[in-house]
Amino acid sequence: ALGCVLYEMATGRRAFEGKSKTSLIAAILSTQPPPISSIQPVMSPALDHVVKKCLEKDPADRFADVV
Repeated sequence: ALGCVLYEMATGRRAFEGKSKTSLIAAILSTQPPPISSIQPVMSPALDHVVKKCLEKDPADRFADVV
């Protein structure tokens, strides 16, 4: 959830789109959103990295905690 919120705050777009709940779920499970820097070139590459890490499909690949 944090990755989605950060992505939307930085780009003004949702990380995942779908015309129905089913297509939204499919997008979440199978696609990666475009990098933030491709939408907002002035954004830091570090933010891209953090958000990408937060949005990893495999929970083991995400941050373990935010402390």
